[in-house]
Amino acid sequence: METKYISLKLAVCLFLLQISIAHTNKIIWNEVISPERLQSRIGVFNDWYSKFNSNNPKVEAKMTEDPEYLRIGTYAKEDIKAEDIYMKIERKHMFSHEGIYDTKLGSLIRQIEAEFGFDDYFNLVFYLLHEMNNPDSKWKPYLDLLPRQPTSIAFKYWERKTWIEEELVNTPILRKIVDYKFFTEKKASNFFHAIVANNTDILDPTYYNAENIEWACLILDSRIIYVNFEAFLIPMLDFANYKENPQNPSRTLKPKFTNEANTYTEIKAIADFTKGEQLFENPGYNGDHLLLYHGISLPDSYSNCYSMSLTFSERQDDPLKTRRKEFFSKYFLFDRNHIDMIEECVSIRNPFPRRLLFFYYTLMMDESDMDKQDPKRFGLESDIFLLDYVKNALKTQYELFPTRLDEDYSKLMVEKTPYKKAVLSYLVEQKKYLTKLIEQYQYEMKKLIKEDSL
Repeated sequence: METKYISLKLAVCLFLLQISIAHTNKIIWNEVISPERLQSRIGVFNDWYSKFNSNNPKVEAKMTEDPEYLRIGTYAKEDIKAEDIYMKIERKHMFSHEGIYDTKLGSLIRQIEAEFGFDDYFNLVFYLLHEMNNPDSKWKPYLDLLPRQPTSIAFKYWERKTWIEEELVNTPILRKIVDYKFFTEKKASNFFHAIVANNTDILDPTYYNAENIEWACLILDSRIIYVNFEAFLIPMLDFANYKENPQNPSRTLKPKFTNEANTYTEIKAIADFTKGEQLFENPGYNGDHLLLYHGISLPDSYSNCYSMSLTFSERQDDPLKTRRKEFFSKYFLFDRNHIDMIEECVSIRNPFPRRLLFFYYTLMMDESDMDKQDPKRFGLESDIFLLDYVKNALKTQYELFPTRLDEDYSKLMVEKTPYKKAVLSYLVEQKKYLTKLIEQYQYEMKKLIKEDSL
């Protein structure tokens, strides 16, 4: 009885603490930065960066020319040729998880690591929040430019969901957005209850609240740059907006430490840039990744693909759906955390992925086919009947869209709200890509028929 009383008392105390915190929380994403103030901060950043990393006199930060987005870009201060080294970045110029050990949170982090193990992402979350609240941080000019409103489409999703769901109906990314939103909210809540609530003498709960932890997660997920598999925030480089070089669209940003001691990396330009021109990088992300984490869409991107989520269970009128799932799982894995779902982003460069074809091949089987010990798993792209089946399935997916492509394009042309513009652009690109994919299957079928007739 006494134990129950103590547990109830603790629960009540925690509840009262949360109510108290809710009224005094400092929420980072509520800060409003005017264009004039942002412009002033950019000037401060450029002055700071020229001293902080004097290796990079070729670039500077500026406001982009699109006033709707209030985005910052990286601009050339002199002519830069393709493959020229335009940035040399030493480890000390990278915002790293290691920095947290030199703060007042260092001893707490070491205790947590001793009990639960090392987690560089966790360290980055709390280091970012610590430095954001530190007026004397050496990173302050950079942190002052980080977006207070994260660009991820998952940010404030519950407020925007009705419109987004209407536009993205019948697209797999809708589920990805919801999953990601739940995941970041749960992660932020877990960090708060497991770490902050138990260490309020070190971590002020009015600042290290769940909202700010979620903000830090969204910022990191959209800005982390990996160098030799290590995660960093890299001032100036992470201001570079995304675009491909049309002459070499497969050229992507993949920083590596240049020397054996892993102390610096060199960044080469993906194209020619003239003095005063905005300098772009190409991370090679597909459309789903760009919309989900960055809140943008790149039209006609080389890295784009058509996103598909496929399950056997959704076919309620199929008496063999359970058998098909079991049969498929003998030869191919379902995607992580799923027992009956595959997720494919199908590219024109590889329109016939084996797992996708085998999924549809399994759908075509009858019960006797599934008794075979060694089913056909290779050369499926040469099966005309299978290609026709997949092509018709893709056509059905296209027909399920409630709007026509020209209607979506017309809405995109007049839309001004950045996140809505990104959603509409993504939808247009997916429909365009699906059309190309259907044509590719049709072309391949005609080619096989012609070969068979020779």
